[in-house]
Amino acid sequence: MGDLFKGKQIAESVILVKEEVLMPEYAPTEIIHREGEIKAIAEAIKPLLDKKATNNLFIHGNSGTGKTTSVKHVLNELKDASSKTMPVYVNCWEYKTETAIYIQILQGIGGTLPRRGLATDEIFNEIKSRMKKENFGTLLVLDELDALLFSKEQEVLYNISRSGAHFGIMGISCDSHLLGRLDGKITSSLRFTELEFRPYSNEQVVDILKERARLALAKSSWNFEVLERCAGIGKANGGNVRLALEMLWKAAQLAEKRNSAKIELCDVAEASKKTFYKKVAGGSPFTHSFDIMEMNTNSEEKEIILILAKGEITTPDIYAEFGKKFKKTKRQVRNYLDALEAKGIIEMLEAKDAGMEHSTLKPKVVRLKPKA
Repeated sequence: MGDLFKGKQIAESVILVKEEVLMPEYAPTEIIHREGEIKAIAEAIKPLLDKKATNNLFIHGNSGTGKTTSVKHVLNELKDASSKTMPVYVNCWEYKTETAIYIQILQGIGGTLPRRGLATDEIFNEIKSRMKKENFGTLLVLDELDALLFSKEQEVLYNISRSGAHFGIMGISCDSHLLGRLDGKITSSLRFTELEFRPYSNEQVVDILKERARLALAKSSWNFEVLERCAGIGKANGGNVRLALEMLWKAAQLAEKRNSAKIELCDVAEASKKTFYKKVAGGSPFTHSFDIMEMNTNSEEKEIILILAKGEITTPDIYAEFGKKFKKTKRQVRNYLDALEAKGIIEMLEAKDAGMEHSTLKPKVVRLKPKA
């Protein structure tokens, strides 16, 4: 019997006193530098409270610009403000079929499914019946809206908009051109108003980091230079606060690992080496890991990302490398690649291979997609 864990106790954190504050899912009570956007979201929702036609919103912007955080903040206030408007949040990469979305709506408005289950149209009828009977409206937030196009389930948008029930719809995506890829009958039916979340400035990223650091880190464990360095990485990658927070979190972990009570610039530099992101001064483009966590990637997709972190590679080489860990068919691996491409994590380019011109699985060059 080995003694690897004998006498080993996890040391109490001396820097990270409230680690969850630096995590992507943390919901701050106050959101700074997005006051205008939050007001615009609230104004779009207000008609729903008065049983009037809503101003459906399409919210877009780079990763880490506060889109989801701002919307969830408004939803929390909406719950307290009205019992006749039910907010329902759905991540479309997690629930990307019409049936799955209807189930989330039904559960979100307090309904339940019978044990025998229901057909898709029966679930939708139950939603409409419940809304009519109890006389309330539903605000449906569809995050990662582009997943519906990937799964060919965009028809659900048309069905909801034409249901006759009192729905308001809010779509969120990093793809500013997404509406142009929707079927014309859907866009004309929904009549989305666009709301862009512009990248944060460097000063704004520093302000946000300062607010989080005060809550998450021990006093005197950080300084302005550390925040500026983390913010600089986030700003250089599209004003991405999520990446800046990840840099701060990992730097704090590294400082603790070397038994220091203070985060130094060397910790930030080391943290940047351990994170997937677009390196500014040359180097390979990487997708940063907090964004990957937010995109609901499965273990197979994460394995492909790790393979591509080493550099671009052809699909035959991916099949071989991937097969060392997972036993999947080439078609299954290509499906994972298609999903990652749809999520904006990778890009696939045509590769010349004279021996496979007529194959349905033509070789491609695959690489992690640079951040805009």
